[in-house]
Amino acid sequence: MYTPKTGSSAQSNIMWSGGTHERSFTSASARAVAAAAARRRSAGVGFLSPGAKRSPFSGGGRSTPLNRSLQTSQIVESGSGQYNIESYGSSLPALVMEVLKFADRNAELSAVLAPSGWAWLVAGRRLLIWKYRLEGSKRIANHQFRELTLPPSDLAHRAQLVSVFSQGEGQVPSCVAVSPEGFVRFWPNISHEGSYYEISTDLQGQECDSLHFLGPSLGCLLATTTSTVIQIQPVSGSVSGNHINLHHLKPPAGILGDISRRVSSLVFGSMPTQAPEARLVGIAVIDSIDSYEKNIIILSARSLQKWYLCPGQPDKVVYECAVDKIIHEALVDYVWGRDRVGAQLQVWLVAIQNISGTNNIMILTAAVNPQ
Repeated sequence: MYTPKTGSSAQSNIMWSGGTHERSFTSASARAVAAAAARRRSAGVGFLSPGAKRSPFSGGGRSTPLNRSLQTSQIVESGSGQYNIESYGSSLPALVMEVLKFADRNAELSAVLAPSGWAWLVAGRRLLIWKYRLEGSKRIANHQFRELTLPPSDLAHRAQLVSVFSQGEGQVPSCVAVSPEGFVRFWPNISHEGSYYEISTDLQGQECDSLHFLGPSLGCLLATTTSTVIQIQPVSGSVSGNHINLHHLKPPAGILGDISRRVSSLVFGSMPTQAPEARLVGIAVIDSIDSYEKNIIILSARSLQKWYLCPGQPDKVVYECAVDKIIHEALVDYVWGRDRVGAQLQVWLVAIQNISGTNNIMILTAAVNPQ
């Protein structure tokens, strides 16, 4: 999606699917991009006529010049050919377009495209939810767009602290949203904005980092920037009523807490229980053979923990290790050599990502050898 801003000195933002990326270009660069797109249209490559991709959300008189500009061309390519931007999914709902168009330049905006086909945009305390992916040949109907109000917060809300999910096949989705301070709000049905349940996680000053959906039976996993992890299990039903269960994931105390943890310590090296102030790097969720079970990898600045979660069973730590020491030794042995590395070698753990379709994970690291 390429959106030029008005004004001679304004800059343009470019965003594309597959993550959140922003890049600024001067007005001259924007003109070059527009010229390249015009050459592609004149050649008959990858374009749509102005009404060919009309939004099913917008009725008569709702279309704006911004809507029409986004619907004119499907592919925009740079003059140097270094990037290619294509539209994805259905057109945005009219209200989402209005929020993006009239938002203040310094406003905190964030969005998520979930694999389930739902997307949501956070602007202040406004949470806009819509279906971005068509299912078969069905068209998207207006009733699939919803707006909810997020909990009060002194910090900026983020889309990464929201999860929209369905409790069952064909059901209207539910939503869990957490404020940066740890205040949880649960909507059993996003069609009923005023019907929600709230609870405080009592994080005692910690700031929330991300929310990960594990499945209807396990709920969500909330992580703070200091590696505190809480399992949030929304419960909705006529028998038990609607409420929210909270459970802190804490490693067993003492060296005899878990036999599998002791065995892994022999392999990966023993380490003390992860300190609560350890900086969180990231979390990876790995599916087990049973779809209800999950393996959770929690990577902090110095340690790695693997948790096993299963409905109806107590959570347990499969293993934990001082991964920064392992990576430090690998860099010494395979990059510089021990004769070229002093005591000043600095190592950072940057990010973690699970490899789709496997039980493996990747850890992005960085290191500096002053010598």
